[in-house]
Amino acid sequence: MGALVLLVGLPGAGKSTFAAELKKKRPDIVVVSSDEVRKNFFGVTFDPRVEKQVWSIVHSAVIGNLKLGKTVVLDATNLTRSSRYKWIRWAGWFKKPVIAVFINPPLETVFKQNAMREKEWVVPEEEMRKKVMILKVPQMEEGFYSVVNIEKADEESVKKVIEELEKIKGETFEKRKIVQVKQ
Repeated sequence: MGALVLLVGLPGAGKSTFAAELKKKRPDIVVVSSDEVRKNFFGVTFDPRVEKQVWSIVHSAVIGNLKLGKTVVLDATNLTRSSRYKWIRWAGWFKKPVIAVFINPPLETVFKQNAMREKEWVVPEEEMRKKVMILKVPQMEEGFYSVVNIEKADEESVKKVIEELEKIKGETFEKRKIVQVKQ
């Protein structure tokens, strides 16, 4: 059937780590990363001159794989309701449920992990603070099949998302619920 797993979280929260851990347990999923598109297609970490093209490639990869019935993990910040709405709408065109995975470690951890990235991937602190201000916690009313809240990319969190993906089999995507993973 396939589904869209929409990762939500600040830069440095652990989204790419979570996606990699999920892929290890579920090699059938497709991970689409806006950062990887920037790096592999344009050789940049961020450049406003190519952002339109970056998102065109991301969109094509996500939609194409959903059309093929695959489960897709979108590894991007998805900080605002408006940034998430388009993905929910597009997945809905193909009758695919969307699971939000909100990766929300303590802010001090996020800032520390961001600072530990390779130099070219570090988001400046001023920019990070702006992102903290615009972050909106994903809510069921946005149209998600389920919302999974986690603090880190550990085995328990990956297992919980896999359980959510397993529940989708044979169900309609109108079913809604919130799943909390206590850390």
